[in-house]
This record gives sequence, C-alpha cells and structure tokens, in this order.
Amino acid sequence: MNRVLLLLVLLGCLQEARAHRLDECLQATRVRPGTNHVELSIEITPGVEVVREFLAVIDRDGDGAISAKEESAYAMRLLGELSATVDEQTVKAELLAVSAAPVARLREGTGVVRIRARAEFAPRPDGRHRLALINRHLPSISVHLVNAVKPTDPAVSIRKQTRDEQQTRYQLEFDVRSLRE
Repeated sequence: MNRVLLLLVLLGCLQEARAHRLDECLQATRVRPGTNHVELSIEITPGVEVVREFLAVIDRDGDGAISAKEESAYAMRLLGELSATVDEQTVKAELLAVSAAPVARLREGTGVVRIRARAEFAPRPDGRHRLALINRHLPSISVHLVNAVKPTDPAVSIRKQTRDEQQTRYQLEFDVRSLRE
C-alpha cells in the first residue's frame, strides 16, 4: 500500500513539473554580488493567457518575430524599470546579453526571455553591505521570484535576504572581507 501511495505522489510531482504557468508572467531573478559589481540574471516566462499582452511589449512591430533590435529594446525597458542601490547609492544595470525564444514557444507558454546585466559600483570596503532591488516591470501580469546565488569572489559572502510578499522588493545583505594575510 505504501509503495502505491509513493508512486502516486511521484507521478503527481512529475505531472506538476511538466506544467507551466497560464495566467502570469514569471520573472525569476538571480543576483550575484561582488566587491565592485552585482550581476543580474533574469528569466521571463509569459503564461499562455498573458502572452498576447507580453508580446505587445516585446514584438513592437507586431510581425510575429522578435528581432535582435526588439530583444535589446525590451531588455533596456526592463532594466529601466528596475531600481538598484548598494549602501543607498544608486547603481545602474548595464545590459550584457539578451535572448528570446521564438514567438511560437512563447505562445505555448514554454518560451523564455533571458537577460543578463551587470551594475558596477565603487569597490566595497570590508564589512557588511546592502543591495536593494525594486522591480516595476509589467506589474499587472507578473509574479516574481528573486534569489541570491553564491558569489564567485571569495571575498564576498551572503548574509541575509529579505523580500516583500510579491518579491518585487528585495534586499540582500552581504559581507566583504579582505583576503590579505
């Protein structure tokens, strides 16, 4: 009996893993702090019920294809709707890369738009620092996830993350320590 129950639970989990959002645009942001920058990796996955509204934003000429110019313009719009500060000093995210799935995949609810950006700032002295991030992009159709990823710089360590209920406001406390001996 227990094996049957376990099998049913596992099958349910597999079915759920194949499912995708319908009525929301998922914005998943990963944040990686450094001593003089923060890297942002943002993945936007529109659900099939909101994809028309999403495509009106990214496919500006309405031709059913997303050109490199439209990808770039969309990424710049998204980055312009983010506010970021480090220790209460405004930082501006610069676009590193953007790629959009074909419109057909977006319409199916399986396509993703990926944006990578980097915000530079003056190197942080040793001690605790705070990054604050506010996302105002497509609020009427979006849900958000935001999380820090392990820093690649050994001088930086994550201390604490806090988010509001919608995860549109995010704070990351991180430490910088000298590697000099």
